[in-house]
Amino acid sequence: MGDPLDEQAETLAALRQVVDAAGPFLDGLSQRLVYDRTAEPLLAELGGPLPDRGSGTRAAVGTLLRVGTATATASAGPRFYHFVIGGSTPAALAADWVVSMLDQNAFVRASSRFADAVETVTLDWLRQLVDLPAGWGAR
Repeated sequence: MGDPLDEQAETLAALRQVVDAAGPFLDGLSQRLVYDRTAEPLLAELGGPLPDRGSGTRAAVGTLLRVGTATATASAGPRFYHFVIGGSTPAALAADWVVSMLDQNAFVRASSRFADAVETVTLDWLRQLVDLPAGWGAR
């Protein structure tokens, strides 16, 4: 495979790969081990010397899905009792995909009015949630 910029047409196909893998992965979380040590050898497939040429979008996504769904910690599942990581509710998962798709920089308002508005609302809701007075904020 050559330049990733030449593979722009692969975007939707790659996202379909993820969608196709998401259903079975999420459906199996309640039965899945939090971490399956027997899958650890698959992690070796992620390493090795830097290749001269990439494997292509579909192959790269396929490898990440195959290795990731087998070896990732099932922190979204009901058996995970460690760190409080956040929600993998359907809305949270979809919002994460939206964030990745839009690829906004929330650094300053001038870089993305949308990201600034979302951040401002979120901070205000958090302020209200913990009952801080108006005027409290963060950046």
